[in-house]
Amino acid sequence: MKSRLGIALLAVTCCLSAQQIDLSSLDKLASKAKSFNKISLNHEQLASALSMLSSSDGEDKKNLNKLKELTQNLTEVEVRNFEFAKKGQYRDTDLADVRTQITEITKSKDWSKIIDSSEDGEHSEVFMSSAEGHKGLIIIAAEATEVSVVILKGPQSLGDLGKLGGVLGLPSMSLGPAKKDE
Repeated sequence: MKSRLGIALLAVTCCLSAQQIDLSSLDKLASKAKSFNKISLNHEQLASALSMLSSSDGEDKKNLNKLKELTQNLTEVEVRNFEFAKKGQYRDTDLADVRTQITEITKSKDWSKIIDSSEDGEHSEVFMSSAEGHKGLIIIAAEATEVSVVILKGPQSLGDLGKLGGVLGLPSMSLGPAKKDE
């Protein structure tokens, strides 16, 4: 559960333009997956869900407060996560419709692909828009036995990405070269 929530938390940094991405083409993967998670929350639902979370433990309470602060301006969250029992239960072409929609959106001068990483059968793509009124973040993470697509809307800054480090087990994140220990 932490990894699924972590995926959603990682994406809690930006918002999308008014254009919608239809993730229903991914629904066919649910029948092949050993586990499937679908999160679709508007601003009111997200606020309600966060208000139901509570913790009396000091560190967990601190993390919960940090999560609430980072998500207070989100207007929508869409997450699809599929875990498969073995390799080969989904194909990269199963993501083609979503990628086509994203390509159409990224044709706007406001959008760009900021990460495209492929290594050892894993492929991650991150798209963002930092234009005022059209901020957005879309993440596609495809591994041999897991696929996740995350879309968020709401006025958050990219600087908040680093603040997610340490929340609910997420590793601390920093930009730039690592400092060498002397």
